[in-house]
Amino acid sequence: MLLRIRRLAPLCGVVALTAAVAGCSTDSPTAAPATSTNTVAVTSSAPASASPAEPGTGAADPTADQQTTEPDVGTLPISAFGEEAGYSFGTPSGQIQCRASSSTLACQTRGRPHTVTTDSLCKILLGQEQGRVDLFGYLEGGTLPCATVSQGEAYQSPHTLQYGQRVIFQLDQGIAVTCASAMDGITCTDTDPSNGAGFFLSVDLFTQL
Repeated sequence: MLLRIRRLAPLCGVVALTAAVAGCSTDSPTAAPATSTNTVAVTSSAPASASPAEPGTGAADPTADQQTTEPDVGTLPISAFGEEAGYSFGTPSGQIQCRASSSTLACQTRGRPHTVTTDSLCKILLGQEQGRVDLFGYLEGGTLPCATVSQGEAYQSPHTLQYGQRVIFQLDQGIAVTCASAMDGITCTDTDPSNGAGFFLSVDLFTQL
């Protein structure tokens, strides 16, 4: 029994030394804590740490100092989008323009007509909508989103809903709609999930949610 203990003692010393060296590693970066304000909650990722030099090169990877940033994520107050006749915003690309009144939330893709499912049509202009729709949202005081053909002049909002930001519109028909902007399009949803209503819109696609 004494002989076995003496043989194990050197091995235990090696394990202890290995654990101590591993505990000193700083290769993994620590994520920065999220910050917030009263009106906009912002979340961003911490910059990645530099990669170690490859064996035998004696120099670090030239791309190691490049940093990647994610879009800000936050809810903006509706007052940031006010205009004379209600509220409005456009996407950063400018290809989607939305307006909200007391009872409607309408988004245009003027110049980029869509073909949608028959169930998605508003049926406001019977026989004229399919293949030509470019106006989408909660129209004519409805509680379900649909698509139709815009009439009159195109509008251009002076406000931009940046990628990663969102805003909430309260409509008279008793629903609150949250619109969020992303690089692939906008998503507007009823904040009451029991209603199951909402839509996704890009320059090429309209989908009821």
